[in-house]
Amino acid sequence: MEHVEANAQEQPKAQKQLEAQDIELSDATPADIDVQGGAEADPDAAKESASEDRDNAASDHNSNSTPHTDPGPVSDQSEQHSVDEEEPKNNDEEPDIEADVDADAEANEEKKDLSEQHSGLIDEQPKNNQEEQPNTEADADADANEEKKDEQSTQHSEARMLSPNHGHCSMQGVRRSMEDAVVIESAFTLPNSRCTSGSLTLFAVLDRHGGKLCAEFCAANLMPLLRKYLCSESSVARALTLCIAELDAQAIEYATDASGSTACIILIDRATHELWCCNVGDSRCILVEVSSEAETAATVVQLSVEHKPSDARERQRIEAAKGWVTFGRVCGILAVSRSLGDKDFKDEIANLIISTPDITHRTLCGNEKTKGTVKQYIVLACDGLYDVFSNEQCMEWLVAQLTRTSDVQTLADKLCTDSIEVRHSKDNVSILIIHVDADAEEAHTEADAEVDTSTEIEGGSNSTNSSSSTSGDGD
Repeated sequence: MEHVEANAQEQPKAQKQLEAQDIELSDATPADIDVQGGAEADPDAAKESASEDRDNAASDHNSNSTPHTDPGPVSDQSEQHSVDEEEPKNNDEEPDIEADVDADAEANEEKKDLSEQHSGLIDEQPKNNQEEQPNTEADADADANEEKKDEQSTQHSEARMLSPNHGHCSMQGVRRSMEDAVVIESAFTLPNSRCTSGSLTLFAVLDRHGGKLCAEFCAANLMPLLRKYLCSESSVARALTLCIAELDAQAIEYATDASGSTACIILIDRATHELWCCNVGDSRCILVEVSSEAETAATVVQLSVEHKPSDARERQRIEAAKGWVTFGRVCGILAVSRSLGDKDFKDEIANLIISTPDITHRTLCGNEKTKGTVKQYIVLACDGLYDVFSNEQCMEWLVAQLTRTSDVQTLADKLCTDSIEVRHSKDNVSILIIHVDADAEEAHTEADAEVDTSTEIEGGSNSTNSSSSTSGDGD
């Protein structure tokens, strides 16, 4: 009530203020109006402005005079009502926005997946092409290798195999015992060989000293060890070197008599016509080539490299090992500078006596171009022969005997006898004479040559010409 009465009292005051404003406006000059409005005097505009001012004042008075019973709740309800009116709109709009966003996101993800798949296919295609290309090249290389192997196999099958024919003789001579050993494998097959065709022939002469155990052991174990390394190594020279090294180590452990031995080995690949000569010590191997047109015309070449203390290379090595050479012997005792066994020398001074072999390699001429025009003979023997025969003298002796006989066993017997009885060798004499390609002259067809060779391998009438023999003490 008090609030209403106060409003009633204020109404006359407001009315008086309005009237005073009207009087002021009516008394104002046009210049005053121009100064106050900042524009050109306009009586009508002034009256309209005064009228609007009265109306605004009345409006303000009426708003101030309106009774307020509980304005707070009304305002809260009004605001709550407006919020409630807006919320449904927002609720209606938000699901639509989220749905659109989700739809856009899914669409973008699908596009991204499709793009990645497309790029993946593009990336995989060159990769697959790159992977297929090496495989294609590898397959091509494999095919080329297979073709090459087939060609080589065909060439080997078409080329005539060498058919070595040998004769062997060992004589004790004036010595109190026989100290030589011989290993003969005239034809053996090694299909798993990595460095040969597998069709091989081997001959070896071992000259022992200081006892018999070392030479006997080496003769018995040479072939098993060599077979192993020919199958494991890609080089024949390396296979022979490893074979000799292991043979030496085992012989040192086996030989209780501290004996030693030389070793001169000939390995022939009958399919490829290759020859390797592996030598440790002072045994020797020579190759004599005799012309079929003029048998007096011949040449000789030494295949082996000997190891004697008097040789400059060997003397230098011995002296570097703190040893010496006296009367052509190591420390005045041993007549060879390299050997198998001899553990007393090897244990006392390192590198004084070694077992490292010297290996030579050549291709034999047993082929269709030289068939029947050149005869090749190998003379493999211990130093008992070459103490009384030089290489040239041996060649001349062989050429002279070939005018009488071509039988290699007869030639071996004759040469061994002449070296002891005619030339008076003071040592044991062991000789192998090998006619490199006997069937090139004797056989008329390849089939006949194979029959003759197989008959000899199975065992001929002469026991010294057997296909595989290891002889120790001589006749």
